Amino acid sequence: MWEVIKSGRIWHGELQNKRKDGTLFTEKAVISPVINSEGETVHYIGIKEDVTEVRKAEADRMQRLERRHKEVEVISLVASSPYLIEGEVNALADLISEKAAELLGTDTMGVWLFDEKKENLVNIASYSSTLGKLEPGFVLSEQACRRELNILRKNRYVDANDAQNDSRVAAYVDNYLRPHQVTSTLDVEYRDWE
Repeated sequence: MWEVIKSGRIWHGELQNKRKDGTLFTEKAVISPVINSEGETVHYIGIKEDVTEVRKAEADRMQRLERRHKEVEVISLVASSPYLIEGEVNALADLISEKAAELLGTDTMGVWLFDEKKENLVNIASYSSTLGKLEPGFVLSEQACRRELNILRKNRYVDANDAQNDSRVAAYVDNYLRPHQVTSTLDVEYRDWE
């Protein structure tokens, strides 16, 4: 910037600046030297516009676009998976749990299905970003979790952002969530419309 304006030219660009309270912001600026009759630069004039919110909105939009792109990749991968085509539910659940954990940026992801009698919720696949594939098979029984499973059956989903304190998932806090260090859950019931 200084090299341009000291040479007598107008500079256009963005600057990172600091407010009086110490917070940083981005400015779009045009700075021009003011030259006297002898051709000397006597001072500079600048026109500035705070574009912090504009840049933040652009970055958020790009982040959402990148996420949508990843979602499409995962959906395409699952939709074209030989596991889906061949009906290999457990292998497909392994693939879904791994790719969903990566996509959502969460450490642990699991796929749970109701058993044939629709009395127990059975973990058929779990994946941890830090540990890899986890051992499936944990069961949440109807007897122990009746209220919570009924909530899941009645709703399309249960989104428990603070799972260890959410009454909708209270029955499995002590026996599953806390021991596995799960802090939030998104429980979605797949409905077979047969």
